[in-house]
Amino acid sequence: MAPFWDNGAVRGARVRCPGCTRFNLPGVRCPSCACGPVAPEHYGAARMLLHAGVDRFALTGRLEALEPGLARQLEAQYSGQWAGVLRIVEDARRCEPFLTLGGFVEEAEDRWADVVPWSQPPVSRDAAAEADDSLDALYQRSEDPGVRQLAALAAVNRGRPSRELYSAAQGALYADGLARLEAALALTRWRVWFVAPAGRPQRELIARHARDVFANHPEHAARAAVAWVRATGKAPEVDLLLALREGLRAEDQDLAFECALVLGDERGLLAALSSDAEARAAQGSDDKGRAAQGSDDEARAVQGAHDKARAAQGSDDEARAVQGAHDKARAAQGSADGARAVQGAHDKASAAHVSNDKARGALNSDGEGNVAQDSDAEDRAALAARTLASMGTPALLTVLREKRSAVLAREVMRRWPAPASWEAVDALLTVSAGFDDGLIEPLSQWARQTPYASLPPEVRERWRQWADARLGTLPAARVLRLLEWVREGDEVPDDASATAFQRAAGQALSRASSSERAELLHSRALVDFLVHGDVEELALVHTWARDAACAAPLLELLVSLPGRLRRERPVPGRCARLLMAAWERPARSTILAPLNKAVRSWSGISGREELIDAVWLRFQRHPVERAELLAAFEPWRQELWERQRAAQPDAIAIFETWWRVDSQKRLPDLVSFLVENAPVEALPARLPFVWAAAEARVDTWPRSTSHAVFLAAAPLAGALRSGHDALVPDAERFLAWFPGFEARVLAASSPEAESSYQRDLLEDLHVEVRLMREALERRAEEAEALRQAELRRRVEESRRRDQERQLELARLEVEAAAHEAVRARAEQEAHQARLADALARLGPRPAQLRRFDASPQVELLPIDVEVIFPGATMASVLDYSRILKALSMGDDALEVFAANGLSVTSWGTEGRAWGEAMVRRPELGLRFSQLFHAPWS
Repeated sequence: MAPFWDNGAVRGARVRCPGCTRFNLPGVRCPSCACGPVAPEHYGAARMLLHAGVDRFALTGRLEALEPGLARQLEAQYSGQWAGVLRIVEDARRCEPFLTLGGFVEEAEDRWADVVPWSQPPVSRDAAAEADDSLDALYQRSEDPGVRQLAALAAVNRGRPSRELYSAAQGALYADGLARLEAALALTRWRVWFVAPAGRPQRELIARHARDVFANHPEHAARAAVAWVRATGKAPEVDLLLALREGLRAEDQDLAFECALVLGDERGLLAALSSDAEARAAQGSDDKGRAAQGSDDEARAVQGAHDKARAAQGSDDEARAVQGAHDKARAAQGSADGARAVQGAHDKASAAHVSNDKARGALNSDGEGNVAQDSDAEDRAALAARTLASMGTPALLTVLREKRSAVLAREVMRRWPAPASWEAVDALLTVSAGFDDGLIEPLSQWARQTPYASLPPEVRERWRQWADARLGTLPAARVLRLLEWVREGDEVPDDASATAFQRAAGQALSRASSSERAELLHSRALVDFLVHGDVEELALVHTWARDAACAAPLLELLVSLPGRLRRERPVPGRCARLLMAAWERPARSTILAPLNKAVRSWSGISGREELIDAVWLRFQRHPVERAELLAAFEPWRQELWERQRAAQPDAIAIFETWWRVDSQKRLPDLVSFLVENAPVEALPARLPFVWAAAEARVDTWPRSTSHAVFLAAAPLAGALRSGHDALVPDAERFLAWFPGFEARVLAASSPEAESSYQRDLLEDLHVEVRLMREALERRAEEAEALRQAELRRRVEESRRRDQERQLELARLEVEAAAHEAVRARAEQEAHQARLADALARLGPRPAQLRRFDASPQVELLPIDVEVIFPGATMASVLDYSRILKALSMGDDALEVFAANGLSVTSWGTEGRAWGEAMVRRPELGLRFSQLFHAPWS
């Protein structure tokens, strides 16, 4: 017969009832199901009889009547099934040290005692379990859902479970018994809650289960209160608040820390921050005490799993993710009244993780059964620091000054509420002095959270002191970022602060390497540094411009600076001073090429007038630099040329100033300016300067010089051909000078820079020389012609006087003939008058003149009546055709003229006009022919 302790019939002094599986006093009828008493050694046989259909009221009698062999057989069958239950109970016992509530072993045993032998206990996947099995391994190995839930809950309590374990722990909220209560406590622990907060349905369950724990497990009232507050996001009620305050004094460091987090208790958080070593020692004792609840082998298994979990713990980034989420949640809490904002903090923590899957992804899921520590003093200290920083606790600054920890300083800067007080700024700046990098990176990021201009005066003064004492020794890029922070905004900072940061930036930049300088030139902060600087910045620009690594980008920045500042805050004259600082000697030759390239790239930049004015002023004041200025700023030559013309009205002075310093290829342009549009009277004064310039440079630049000489010779030849005799001496001197000049052009070799000239233009000059010689020869011929003309004039004058005498005699003869003609005409007119008088006496003419009104027998067209000559008698082609038709019929022409209002004179005039019209418009002639030859009525 199997021992009674192998069938689960005895628990202490009580015996399990085989009917309802409740424990009762031995030897009495069960008060619940009225089953008769059964001895513990017969409990298995009784359960088998019940399974076979025996009524529980007759169970006692049937057991007594049972044959001993059959009783042992039934007991052995039950014990065989109960062995599987014992393995499940043993797995539950392994999990229980890591669970908050107790009684899970008894609950597992009671659950299976109620269903065995009706249900067969599942067989584990790996029956040969090792003593050091981790919770994850236990979860994977076990076939019992209850054990898997307990393993998942234990893993959640330990720290960062895998995704599968976390999902199983969430599913435990919907289970029966203690598992749902344990899940409510486990899922609200700070290591898990702020990484993957539960959804709304789960939060409602957690709040309900937390209330059950609070009511039925007073020893865990503080833990239940923490779960309720986190799940509901509401301020704790009075009983919960008292439990939380009581939890602050708990010996369990993790529980006290949880209560401090929920209540925002500064003292509790400071305790977690300052006593991490003591907390670790206390946690070790607590783990040993829990492990002592099992056997020695179980304790070793628990400790081995614990050590394995510590070794397999996730990366620091995952821990920071958990702590960062908790810190965001705690930032929403205020003082004692901040408990009402817990839910808002939870939402912020949830928003910090993009989705629930990502949040769960932060849990360690490497498949090795990663088990997080239940209470890790180092993690608590870090989270306490972040929470205190987000609360803006002044006591944290004292701890920071004592520990001088860079990690703590970064947490303060990352989460301290803005705007920071003087104490916070002073503590951080004081601590940063103890580090080589000065914590400049987190300091610059933290400072930019609040505009410098909005800081109180005492805080700005503390920043200024730190800048004077420390900032100049830090990396230049970070210093420039702080300088940009100081100067940004609409309000201008006080001069002392700006000067301190500007001076520190200058010190840092002076020590920067060439590679650092090249990188900084792409920074907007460097532009701000340059435009607000003074003498030190000008010297810095001069030095950097001689550095081959950064000369080109620096010069490009200086040239493009006016356009950039025009869109922001212009500083009058500053851009020009910076550019001229780079131009100053010594070693100017090294910057000419990159400066010319930069000017060429940004020649059209807006605001360039400021730079051009500076270059023009330098051009005026430093004659020895004019050639270099024109070479470097060649894209702006036209603007400089216009300023030269505006400042100097004398063309000769301009020519003498520019031809020696300007590009050698531009001599033709200068000569063209000097002589092309000059008045003829000014050529004698200007041409000698052209020939002198040509003499000076013909040997080195023969082709462009011959071009310039051609441009001067062409106006001279043109004016000479136009008859300006005052230029004859200049033309004769040029003709005498040209052969020597031509010989020098032919003897010189053309440089590569004159490759644009295909020839030396001597052929064109020969044309001008020929034209000048022809003009001079023509002038000599004209002089001889004038002499001959004078002689002819004298002869003609003598002949004219003889002709005048002859004309006078002819005039007298004409006058006498005229008098005779007048007398004859008078006699003729008198005779005509006598004839007319005689005709009048004869009476009127019997027949009347009539107008010829016939019409052509054809269809008239618009062109027939078109008025060609308005106001004339024959205005249209029809009128013209009618009169000619009348004349062709043999009538008296004079009579036809008189009948139609014409005279011989008007007929001739209008007839000629119609002839011209028909020539110009052939259609008129064609229509006239058609009308004239048509039959008339």
